[in-house]
Amino acid sequence: MNGAAAVTAMAKYLAGAQDVPVFKYEKAPKTTGEYIVVNSLPFSYGSHPNTKNIINVNVHVPDLQTTQANTARLTELAQVIESLIPVNSSYEEDTMLSLNDAAFCIANDSNMMADTDGTHFINFKINVIF
Repeated sequence: MNGAAAVTAMAKYLAGAQDVPVFKYEKAPKTTGEYIVVNSLPFSYGSHPNTKNIINVNVHVPDLQTTQANTARLTELAQVIESLIPVNSSYEEDTMLSLNDAAFCIANDSNMMADTDGTHFINFKINVIF
């Protein structure tokens, strides 16, 4: 497995596990409303660079009419992601989500950040062990 395969596996998993549209790498043109984008970061790390990777899961929610973040809905969707992907600080594969011969876990998440499309999002960095 590589980064692109990890993105595909996670996108398929999330699309089948909840109701928010999921896209690989970037949202489809003219997308409105809530959405999730799964993409990979352009680097590997650690002592086995060909066996570890990081992917991003970005959860987007439209801003309120005041252009403020819809914190209630973002928090709710973040909890959905956290219920679907284990948070694992020890990176023990037996406690990680297994998809297509790879193990996935949440490494960390960001504060709510504004995007240029009238949404705010939370970024989850997902560790992947191939």
